[in-house]
Amino acid sequence: MKRFVIVAACAAVLSFVLAACSTTPQSAPTPAQVAARVCPPVEVAITSLQQVSGMSDAALHALADAQPVVSAVCAAGSTVDAVNLQTLASAGLPAIITVAKASQLSLQDQDRIVMGVTTAQIMLAAAIAAWPSDQPTAAAK
Repeated sequence: MKRFVIVAACAAVLSFVLAACSTTPQSAPTPAQVAARVCPPVEVAITSLQQVSGMSDAALHALADAQPVVSAVCAAGSTVDAVNLQTLASAGLPAIITVAKASQLSLQDQDRIVMGVTTAQIMLAAAIAAWPSDQPTAAAK
């Protein structure tokens, strides 16, 4: 009787595994779809930080360096690709977070910017991880 229960349990597990393998996989989002989700909080962060008075020269320089990276992905009519998104994730977004934390905004406003940009980072990381291995990335170039 014990053997029958063990065999039945193994058969049930095997059938679940095989059923999971046969389901249609979710397709990875395109770079343009990722940009459509990532850009709104990033653009709000850039706009908010540009309006802060009394920022240090280093913060202004970091923000100016991040702007072209953000524009390459978020500007109207831009051609978004995996390389642009990876550059945004690795260089643009961390710079925005650093500037936000160093700004003279209230802690609550800093937290809002950091949370929005961090959400964008998480979405980018998930999208990059979901892309097929043959998707061109900054590391491949």
